[in-house]
Amino acid sequence: MSFIVSMSKKKHHSIFWIIFFLLFIVLAGLAGLFYFSSHSQSEEPEIEVKFYKEDTIMTGQIDNYLFTFRHLSSDDIIEPEVTIIWPSDFQLITSEPSPSEQLVGGGFWKFDDFPRGKFKTILLEGKFLGSEYLGRQFNGSINFKIKGISSNFAKDFNFSFNVKPSLALEADLPSIIKYNQKDKGQIKVTNLSNKEISNVRVLLKSDNFLFEKDSKNTLVFDIPSIDASAEKILEFNGLVPPPLNGLNESSSVSLEITAGLVDKDKFFPQIKLIRTIHSESESLDAFLEISERRDEKQIASWGENIPFRLLIYNNTGENRDFSISLKINNPLYLSLDKINNYEWVWNGQKKITSSNWQIKESSDGLFILWDSTKIPELKNFNINQIGELQFSLPLKDKISSLKERLKEAAIKFVFYLNDEDSTLPVKTNEIELKIRTDLDLKTSARYYDDENWPIGQGPFPLQIGECTSLWIFFDLQNSTNSLENILVKTKLPANVFWENNFRSTVGKISFDSSTKEVSWNIPSLNFFEGGPFSLIEGKFLIKVCPQSEEELDNLFFTEPVNFQAWEPFTQTLIRGQSPAIHL
Repeated sequence: MSFIVSMSKKKHHSIFWIIFFLLFIVLAGLAGLFYFSSHSQSEEPEIEVKFYKEDTIMTGQIDNYLFTFRHLSSDDIIEPEVTIIWPSDFQLITSEPSPSEQLVGGGFWKFDDFPRGKFKTILLEGKFLGSEYLGRQFNGSINFKIKGISSNFAKDFNFSFNVKPSLALEADLPSIIKYNQKDKGQIKVTNLSNKEISNVRVLLKSDNFLFEKDSKNTLVFDIPSIDASAEKILEFNGLVPPPLNGLNESSSVSLEITAGLVDKDKFFPQIKLIRTIHSESESLDAFLEISERRDEKQIASWGENIPFRLLIYNNTGENRDFSISLKINNPLYLSLDKINNYEWVWNGQKKITSSNWQIKESSDGLFILWDSTKIPELKNFNINQIGELQFSLPLKDKISSLKERLKEAAIKFVFYLNDEDSTLPVKTNEIELKIRTDLDLKTSARYYDDENWPIGQGPFPLQIGECTSLWIFFDLQNSTNSLENILVKTKLPANVFWENNFRSTVGKISFDSSTKEVSWNIPSLNFFEGGPFSLIEGKFLIKVCPQSEEELDNLFFTEPVNFQAWEPFTQTLIRGQSPAIHL
């Protein structure tokens, strides 16, 4: 009996503790849930972001931009990360601290953990280069975690402000321009800021005004710097060619003037002026142009036939008799013996041959003359009549220029109209034609040298399943003008391998294993460098291992070989390409 009672007591005692334990777990869970729920509701993480800048921001001047991040939550913030994206025309100079990663148009910063109430700062130093829009905005976000909570939090921010142009423009232009008469204009550029501005560019454009400097419709002034609150005066000359209809009536010339800043060869306009000038003519006018090159650089190549067009307008109010003459200051660059092979055309119909002109030489050049006995239309030239002479002048070929050791060749052309009723001839615009150098690249793949000694390794001719090494040769030859920054490059096909054996007489050969691109960089070449008597050569060793007949038949050792060089004399980039190298 006592045994039974004892067992019953133990059973009730165990049940009590089981119930107590379960109740404890439930209450603890409720308490925890209440704690975390109340914590998350009452302690939403908060970060205060502020932005500080100068009261007035102007393009081109260096200013500071400060971002502050203040932690207002009760718990510590861990792993804070800040991203800032700035406007496209903002140039970052320094940053404190430096970005952990530089982004396209922005930066990314990683910070150490920071306790509540503390600050983190980012100080940017930079400048706005300016553009046609004035509004600017910094955009960004801060991403972080709260200690003890696994969730990620983020706060976006943006700050907008205006940027004022730091440049002002004024134009002093003639009120009336006569056709084909040289006129002068003046541009004043003012720095409105209280700091120096560097790399300023002023761009002048016109559809019907030719600037004397380059005989084209665009003129560029590059100003290294303008002091604070200072100004620069720019002067230019130019003329207006007669209208194509040749009528004795006034028209207008539109001139667009833009000022801005330059960074890394990119132009950022700030301010623009458009001015209109009336144009008229009451005289005998003439205009000379190289056909289809009116808006381009006047540059040609050796051996090229240069087409010209002379336009004559009688806007004097009466019929006139006159003769015309073409002056060429450097005729030695022309193939004068070939002039007679080309047809010259008057007003699109009448053919003019060598019997219709006279050639005279003088100490300052060569003259080709026509008068009314050769071209009867020049006699009693009617009011408002248009005369058009189309002709071509052949340049010497490359071989002749090399034989004669010609260099930095430039020819000036100008026409004179000798009115029989006037003692002073009418002079057309002058055209200066520069002749670019001829850069030639020869490529080859060689197993043997010039004396038929093997310089490669492995079987030759190539064998399927066997590896053979060959040399790739680049040979350069320059002609009449010096060159800078010469670059020759190609790529190796997938089945061609770089052997890391290379050399060059000038410059440096390099290989990019990730792209398989071979580059040969040469700082400069003088005129007449290269060729059989002054070797300009680069070479490198490759290996090929053809695995099939098809691969052997279609084996190329390189892709097409591209080359380029900067020519200071003509201020142009010369480009060329040689075919892919194969057997």
